[in-house]
Amino acid sequence: MLITPFGKIRIIADGIEIDYHAQIYQYPKPPVVTNPIEGCFRITVPVHGAQTVQCELISDKTASVESGENYFCVEYRQEKTQLIIGAIDGSIDFSTQETPRGIKYQFHKPVETVVFGVAWTTDYRGTDDCRVWYAADPSMDEPKKECSDL
Repeated sequence: MLITPFGKIRIIADGIEIDYHAQIYQYPKPPVVTNPIEGCFRITVPVHGAQTVQCELISDKTASVESGENYFCVEYRQEKTQLIIGAIDGSIDFSTQETPRGIKYQFHKPVETVVFGVAWTTDYRGTDDCRVWYAADPSMDEPKKECSDL
């Protein structure tokens, strides 16, 4: 189980908590390469016919919702610590939604796997600091994405 500065991360498929493996991810481009962050992970979940898959923070912290092109995320922040859970958005196969403690994929068509990005830093530098936002974005991992302007 992945442990973050704000608590543990759990994965839930159709209301049942499942085991998972959080793989360390090295975001290969600026701003993360030039200013490293403390944690960056990808959690790939086999769907196995589930109707929903959720990634949740076991905490009483309140999140704010953000999004970008093909990206949906929830952010937790306290003083200089920032944590983001990100998911791919903008697919005809599924929708991505906020839950009370994280993010949920709701499937409209069969999907084999989904990916969540989880990233955090303890030296958050204010609203212009986008390192964790990019690092938690699993849509950036897709080969079709160009991020040379980051």
